[in-house]
Amino acid sequence: MVRGGGPGYFPGVTGDGWALITGAARGIGRACAEQLAGRGNRLVLCDIDRGAVDALGAELRARGAEVLTYAVDVGDRGAMTECAAWVHERTEGVELLVNNAGVLVLGGLDETSWEDWERVLRVNLWGVIHGCQLFVPAMRRRGRGHVVNIASAAGVVGFSPLLAYGTTKFAVVGLSQALRAELAPSGVGVSVVCPGLVNTGIADQPRFDPATRARIGALLQSRGVPPDVVAAAVLRAVERNLAVVPVGGQARALQWASRVAPSLAAKVVHRMASGRSRREPVG
Repeated sequence: MVRGGGPGYFPGVTGDGWALITGAARGIGRACAEQLAGRGNRLVLCDIDRGAVDALGAELRARGAEVLTYAVDVGDRGAMTECAAWVHERTEGVELLVNNAGVLVLGGLDETSWEDWERVLRVNLWGVIHGCQLFVPAMRRRGRGHVVNIASAAGVVGFSPLLAYGTTKFAVVGLSQALRAELAPSGVGVSVVCPGLVNTGIADQPRFDPATRARIGALLQSRGVPPDVVAAAVLRAVERNLAVVPVGGQARALQWASRVAPSLAAKVVHRMASGRSRREPVG
């Protein structure tokens, strides 16, 4: 990561600045960690799975990267506050924040329990809010930095089998756009990345029965883009200070449809999802 003479980053992020990634142990978060380490960033990797994030940290250190790891539930405000204090004690400040941690909840209104709503809002939305509230003020004071929030194509057009999940992703898109406008005068950039299907293990959750996990996994494997494609989009968003970044053909088509005919796009997606839901769940 350099400031000139070749591919560079938005001026708010220096070549060896600290990058903090939530949900870093697997999938998109892990791919971001690997690519940022390859660019020379120092890393703070956060994940709820202590063993997995520590193992990734050790692997990247063996390649020469400077890495700190921290086990935290991003939806727990007290735990995230402690995490932020720990990070600020050990670094000169986070210059790149990637709010990536997320959980998947399937179902429409009748299929989504109160517990499902609370869980997905806590992680997917409050996790992003906690990251921004705890790390952005220091960026603003220093006059540099960049925030990348990972949303979804399900945050661009409503997807009925992903009612609660999509609700959180729509909120992340709106939060990101408003925060971008607020922070622009301070020299801090904000981007929101909206992938379509991504081949990750997001469906590998005990709350899904084995058959559901297998079907979602097969769908993501056959139609999802690799996590490193999304990670490359994250780096591109920072390099070019992009506002909204769709990733994959599905996401680009949905973004286009939402601009041209938003009501029609939502109806078409609902019909497609309703037809497919009788055959396979949508990830």
